[in-house]
Amino acid sequence: MNTGRFARWILAFTLSGYPVVTGISQMLRLENRLISITSRAVVLALALLTILCALRSRLFRDGYFWIAWWCFWILYVSRIGIDYISNPETLKLPTYEYFAFAVGVSLIPAVAMAAGNPARIAQGAPATLIWVTTLGLLLNLWIIFLQVGSISALHFKWLRAEHKALNPITIGHMGVTLFLLCLWELRFGSFRSVISRVIYRALLCLAIVLSIVAIIAAGSRGPVISLFLALSVLAFFRGTRMFNIWSVLVVTALAIVIWWFASQGESILLAKRLSNVFLDSGRENLLAHGFRSFIDSPIVGVGINPTKTYPHNLVLESFMAFGVFTGVPFTFLLVYATVKALQLARLQPNCLWVTLLFVQYSVAGMFSGALSFSSALWVLMVLVVALVKAELPQQGDLQRTPQIG
Repeated sequence: MNTGRFARWILAFTLSGYPVVTGISQMLRLENRLISITSRAVVLALALLTILCALRSRLFRDGYFWIAWWCFWILYVSRIGIDYISNPETLKLPTYEYFAFAVGVSLIPAVAMAAGNPARIAQGAPATLIWVTTLGLLLNLWIIFLQVGSISALHFKWLRAEHKALNPITIGHMGVTLFLLCLWELRFGSFRSVISRVIYRALLCLAIVLSIVAIIAAGSRGPVISLFLALSVLAFFRGTRMFNIWSVLVVTALAIVIWWFASQGESILLAKRLSNVFLDSGRENLLAHGFRSFIDSPIVGVGINPTKTYPHNLVLESFMAFGVFTGVPFTFLLVYATVKALQLARLQPNCLWVTLLFVQYSVAGMFSGALSFSSALWVLMVLVVALVKAELPQQGDLQRTPQIG
């Protein structure tokens, strides 16, 4: 059974599947919760099937990583149960929601990344991710700008692109994901398609324009910061290969979109938010309160939602949950995976796109993430470690067709 193909779709729907489902449900005026639960159940079933099909293989090759992994997850899930019994009033959502997202949406799909065929994931996932993410952006921006009627009175001073089922942070990060993947495909990817390579790359350029519109319209700082850091990693590892005719086209498309938005003058919300990027009293208060909560109970922590919210920082939240017992394992996992991601970028250039997305969603977790709901980071974390330990083909072996330009 092709577990690599299953893992590829698990990855795609974990990163961008919910916006697609949300867009469809909003367009068809269906109950969003029903269709989203159904889609997540399908992903969970694929993840379980992938794990079962690979039980005889060596899933957990990196002992240190998996010891810390299971230590964290067993304690974190236990903490959800403890809070349900002892402090149910602190939980913002029903307890089953935390269990469902922690185990069904984050934990099991992430473990499936170790069960899938890493070489097949590395080879086929970028194109799948691009099409799923593009579809999600098109559906949701259509709803925001046309169905809701925002485009008739579009004024970016007040706009943060969102609707009742999707927040602007998600839209911004979808734009960043699409931008990074399209840039990767344009310069370093290889293509097997009935569409000619020229047409395909032209479509990628259009997708980049769409991604820039999404990033700016979302008006969220976290996605922009994550994009800057991911591009810094890309330039560090592959900077000498960044220049060709397609790079010029991307820069031109970027310049046109930025010029159009700049013509709106001071009405661009994102520009105002970036001008005071390090001044955010709301997040400062959350971080300060979270740190004080940890100091008050550093050994056993204060729970998963002690103030009916989260501190918008995964490391701090991990120390708040079950004290040092969850904070230390999570910090180890994040640092270890970061080191492996950089190692992957150096040793396997064809897998650099995984490193870029891992950087993006790691930064997202430091600004607006929550442990139960950061499924994208969890699956990318395991994928990074699995790819480093896997015996992957060399760069030339993974390429399906010669590059142009």
